Amino acid sequence: MRGLLAKLGIGAKPKPQDVRSIVAAYGKVLETRKQVICDIRDLPYSKEDIKSALFGAMSVIPTGPVKEQFRHAYVSLGDFQDLAECRRTNQNPDTLAVAENVMLANELKALEAALEGRH
Repeated sequence: MRGLLAKLGIGAKPKPQDVRSIVAAYGKVLETRKQVICDIRDLPYSKEDIKSALFGAMSVIPTGPVKEQFRHAYVSLGDFQDLAECRRTNQNPDTLAVAENVMLANELKALEAALEGRH
């Protein structure tokens, strides 16, 4: 499992108080954003830290609506792109976001399958 986590850019499991802080701060960003595609600088923590916190929380939350919100939040990390870099390199941030959303959805499926294999 650790190898898969490292491969997917998910660091060490954060402390429970850090998970709460990270998830709450990211949730606030998701609730208050004005557009679907946002600048990566709007994130309160790195994508890696947010992914680690969300996965840590999802690993202990029972199946249900709250877990689905966390799953959606995980995939929504793809909505945050480096808009300055996109302008500089003439890349479409919408295209990058869609590709990253798909990648994150597949990554989440792999993580959940690995977690199920541990139980």
